[in-house]
Amino acid sequence: MTAAVSVLGNVNVNGTLTLSGLAGGDIKIGGNYTFAPFGAVNNNSRAVFFNGVTGDQVITRTGGGTVDFDYLILDKAADNLKMSLNTNGRIISYASNTGLRVLQLLRGDFDMNGGIFTMQGVNLNSMNVLVENTNVSDTKELFVTAVVLKLPRKKY
Repeated sequence: MTAAVSVLGNVNVNGTLTLSGLAGGDIKIGGNYTFAPFGAVNNNSRAVFFNGVTGDQVITRTGGGTVDFDYLILDKAADNLKMSLNTNGRIISYASNTGLRVLQLLRGDFDMNGGIFTMQGVNLNSMNVLVENTNVSDTKELFVTAVVLKLPRKKY
């Protein structure tokens, strides 16, 4: 699969979700992204886009825990992307991404709901971030490798 999969509604992962290993095989989600307690994802260096047209979108790990991404792209014309209570996010990157951004906050606000979002890179340029018309709110901590980066509550 080389084209992105677009899901207009919710994505519920009760087993294992495996994204394409080929360029362009990203997933675009218009609804919520929910993982069962033992749900897993193989991101395969693909992006997860949150692009719901209206209403908040929520990332949930049922029972609490961490949801992993290789690339997370927020591109909502309105409303927020939210982490549910007791849900954390994480990006672990192994590649040198000089021209790529593993976290792209393009449009819409990102409400981390007091959670932690960890970004861990093992190579030079593996943790490039792009922030445009976005507000990151209720941030507990955003970890970028060994550095803690706290984002202000204003639009850039």
